[in-house]
Amino acid sequence: MKEQKERVKKTILGTMPYDEYADLITALSHKDFLTVHEASVFFGVGINKMYTLVRTPGMDFVVWYGKQRMVSREKFRDYIMNGNLKTK
Repeated sequence: MKEQKERVKKTILGTMPYDEYADLITALSHKDFLTVHEASVFFGVGINKMYTLVRTPGMDFVVWYGKQRMVSREKFRDYIMNGNLKTK
């Protein structure tokens, strides 16, 4: 009998099976503030685009936690829903 390959999802946070990926997305949906990498995975935005956005002055969804930039999940969702995220 042919062995089935486990389907995996590749993200900036690593390669993981889809059930672990679903658990990760669920966990991230409960966090108020995400790291740039977590926001990239959660919202499906490329990591380079995320860094460009968080480095842009005046972005109200960026929150500083010490020296680390964090992304407010709710404010970034609103930013996307208002059509501010331009794609090529």
